[in-house]
This record gives sequence, C-alpha cells and structure tokens, in this order.
Amino acid sequence: MLADPRGRQDYTVPGAFPHRLHDLNHENLLNVERLEINYVTSIAHDALRSLTKVTYLDIMESNITRLPDLSSQTLMSSLDASHSNLVDAPSLAHMTHLAGVSLHYNYIERLADDFLPNADGTVGMSMVHNSLTELNASSIVQAPPLSSFTFDQLEVVWATQEEKDTLDAKNFYCNIDLLSIVKIIDDPTNP
Repeated sequence: MLADPRGRQDYTVPGAFPHRLHDLNHENLLNVERLEINYVTSIAHDALRSLTKVTYLDIMESNITRLPDLSSQTLMSSLDASHSNLVDAPSLAHMTHLAGVSLHYNYIERLADDFLPNADGTVGMSMVHNSLTELNASSIVQAPPLSSFTFDQLEVVWATQEEKDTLDAKNFYCNIDLLSIVKIIDDPTNP
C-alpha cells in the first residue's frame, strides 16, 4: 500500500496476488481510495463491501462476467472494468461523484434501468465493443447535462415521450445520434 502527500492511499494488487478474490475486508485496506485489481478470474459478490472510501476502481483485464457488489462505493469517481468479459452492468445510481465509466471490450447486453447517476458533474461512459444493441433511456437519462457516451452497436433507445424530451434537453454528447434511434413506448417497464 502506498500513501501520497495528500494522505490518499492507493493499493495495487500485485501480480502474485490470488486470481480469486473472496474478501478484502482487512484493516490495512479500509482507507484505500484507489484500488487496482487486474487479471482476476473471480471476485466474490461482497469482496469490496468494506472498502467504502474507494474513489477509483480498476478491474480491467479480468476474466469476470459480473462486477462485485458496488453498493457501498458511494464516493466512486472512476470505474474501469474494460476488457473483462462482463455480460451485464449493475446500477451505479448511488455514485453521485462518478465522472468516468469504462466498460469497453466486454459482452454487455443490457444496462440496469437506473445505470447512471445524477452526478455532481458530467459523466463520460465508453461502451464500445459490447453486445448492447438496445438501451432503455432510463439507464442514462439521470446523467447530468453534457455527459458523453460512446456506443458502437446501439440500434434502439426505448423511451417514453418524457424521457425523449429529457434526452434532447440535456444535450448529451454521443457518437450516435440518440434521438434518431429513439422508439417511443407507452409502458416503460415493458418495451
């Protein structure tokens, strides 16, 4: 573990660390703010629960299909789980300080309906090279105005008329014209 002059504590799991993480609840880790755990093949669902001060989490280049429970990481500003074989992504709505989400090069087919938070500042999200072809507008509509998203296979955004109007008003930057692929639905729970 390393500490910088500002008192921030960083922890990089060394290459010799076990490829299966079951529990990181250790007194030496409780104040860690930056955590890098790459090349793991398994992370227990509750392995990060006690690490409530983490602001930066890097789990990239791992062979995992699901992220561990991140509900206690309310201070998170950056999440990188790119190149990790993920098939879905949980809600990050509780992460009001979130600024960056890198989930590119995975197999994500869907995002949680309340995926992005109404964060303190703009949110950047990279979702290229995934299996995501459809998106519920509720997954991104809470993000702050001027947030930016990159998708490559997105074909449809399911939205109520109100969600479409919100997408338009927030002026999100996206490499795809989101409004041009919106399909209006009456019942948001059943597109």
